[in-house]
Amino acid sequence: MLPVRSLVRTLKTRHGGVIVKKLYFVIFILTILAGNVFSQEETNDWINFGWYAGWLSSTTENDFSLNSHIGADFRARFSENWSIEGFQVYNWNDNEWSDRASINSLGLVYKNQDWRVDIGNVATPTTFLHRPYPVSSGGQFETLPQSRMPGGTYGVRVQKGRFLVGLAERDGDYSEFHVGYKTDSVKVSAWTGPVNSGIGLTTKHDSVETISNLSEDIFSNTILLDAKVLTVFSDIGYKFQEEIWEKSEVGILKEIALASKLKLLGCVSYRFHSEEPVVYLWLHF
Repeated sequence: MLPVRSLVRTLKTRHGGVIVKKLYFVIFILTILAGNVFSQEETNDWINFGWYAGWLSSTTENDFSLNSHIGADFRARFSENWSIEGFQVYNWNDNEWSDRASINSLGLVYKNQDWRVDIGNVATPTTFLHRPYPVSSGGQFETLPQSRMPGGTYGVRVQKGRFLVGLAERDGDYSEFHVGYKTDSVKVSAWTGPVNSGIGLTTKHDSVETISNLSEDIFSNTILLDAKVLTVFSDIGYKFQEEIWEKSEVGILKEIALASKLKLLGCVSYRFHSEEPVVYLWLHF
């Protein structure tokens, strides 16, 4: 483990951070140029590229906002079991750009029939089980419980069959320990650290999917009901310390395929926490 810890520390230094940023930039440009593969599914190719772009608008009585989300990913295998995987995502609202809206990942992966080990800037077990892949439509439109779960960072994630464990380092200040377990219909995880601890739960049964997050400061839950013609949803969150509802929203949505990869989603909802209706329009491919 000493070489791994040394590598992580080097990447987190100022000099290492510059190297990583340059790598992300090069990967992002090369992937956009070569990325004519839209699917994010696993393949047996030695090199695989993909990309995603989406524009999401939300309109209320007094406000209009537009979110743009563009990302690219790659996987390069250099042996039967070893590969390097990474992605770069840029996310901005209206015309406001922020470096904090940039999400990236770059990790060394070992995988065989029984084990998978990810080392580097990678997803935690909690992120891996419950949060959508950033280079996808789900990555642009996270629900409240998903967005409140600990995201990826420098560390290691190990998967053996249905079980996952991981150690994540947060800005060099503290570490989080994660465990997880998944079946075809249930995914559960827990994490603990000096700043926050919590539990994540995702269930799927027939046409109903639920996502829940219980931590020291908030309980949040999303319910998705696929009614075939459209989808009915609720997205709520209650803050314990402030004793307020951060979010309480219900609505219906419908997605239409405009072309083989181009899709349009329309949604109408009502936010009880702010007492206002909302209309979403979302174009992505």
